Amino acid sequence: MATFKATPYRKGCYQGSIHLLDSLKIPKSKIVELYFENKRGKEFAQTDFLYEDYELKENYSMDLKTNKSKNIFYAKDSITFLVSAKTNNDLDVLDGKIKIVVTSIEHNNKYGIYEKKFLPNTIWKYETTLSATPPTSITLPDSLKPQLSSTLKVLVTMNSVDNTKLAKELTIDYRVHDEVVMELKGGFLNIEAQNDTLTTKTFYLKNNNTNTLQAISIPHKEPLNTNINQYTLYDAHKTYYAHFSLSDITTPIQFYQSRTVDSVFFQAANPYQIPFWYSIYKDKTEIAQGRGTELNWRKKTQDKTPYLVYVYYTWAGKLEKKFFFIQLPDEEKTEKMQLSLEYPAEVYPGEKINLDITLTDEK
Repeated sequence: MATFKATPYRKGCYQGSIHLLDSLKIPKSKIVELYFENKRGKEFAQTDFLYEDYELKENYSMDLKTNKSKNIFYAKDSITFLVSAKTNNDLDVLDGKIKIVVTSIEHNNKYGIYEKKFLPNTIWKYETTLSATPPTSITLPDSLKPQLSSTLKVLVTMNSVDNTKLAKELTIDYRVHDEVVMELKGGFLNIEAQNDTLTTKTFYLKNNNTNTLQAISIPHKEPLNTNINQYTLYDAHKTYYAHFSLSDITTPIQFYQSRTVDSVFFQAANPYQIPFWYSIYKDKTEIAQGRGTELNWRKKTQDKTPYLVYVYYTWAGKLEKKFFFIQLPDEEKTEKMQLSLEYPAEVYPGEKINLDITLTDEK
């Protein structure tokens, strides 16, 4: 038994504390009873609580983002990094020491004019303490912004008071010049400007199949030619400004296949309206063929014979060939599949854990 003294802090209210030391030898997971007595030893109140062995694990998580949702910045923009950290109990970490390092990964020619300027590897290093009012806001000084369009890596490391170390990184697309957006929409290459001043200027467009410079004004819609790989944009001085490569889009058409006990399906999702042609075979016999920019093929069938689909189209100046094998799922094998899940016996609120998922068959 242990005693402690409760003192009044306002009329009818008392407070007191006692250290639950090991010397008290209180069994774990035991109901502990409290009795309150007056100065004459007369009991006037009673309560209880559950005493458990609980270890608070100080696991941390850190979040890093910028003041823009897409992490695309221009020379006139303020580049601000927002850093915050929490414990596994979703409490803000207010005393962590953080270090930020901004480095250049590569010079991005796609968004700037070729210029002979120096691009340092390390742009900026800075150390501070997490703010008492999260998130901590850190702004890259304007004087340290690169003179060339480039991809920048931002690495933030944190040390907590118990010497726990965390790291988080992101990349930003930094563009020195006013933005010209070149993107595919439908069957056209759209060239648009985010800055209205560019709409009054003359530009020249050239593709890799010809040496002819085509004078254009922005906005501009160029019919898509899949025999061309790259479109290059030049300013009025015939100086490189931007480019768009079709080869950067590795899967311009998505094909979907499915099979049920009574039907077979094959579909194409073709957002850029690319012409293609196809052949569908069953038992080495062609049962359907065609060409166009859309496909939503379906056939009723009761047998289990597989179907073969061949698709051809031209993209970035190259002939693309796709092959698809459509068959019913192996019912016998599917029934023998077993899924097992392994996870810790105890998980604390807010704690991140690893789940081990295993899929096996009888073999």
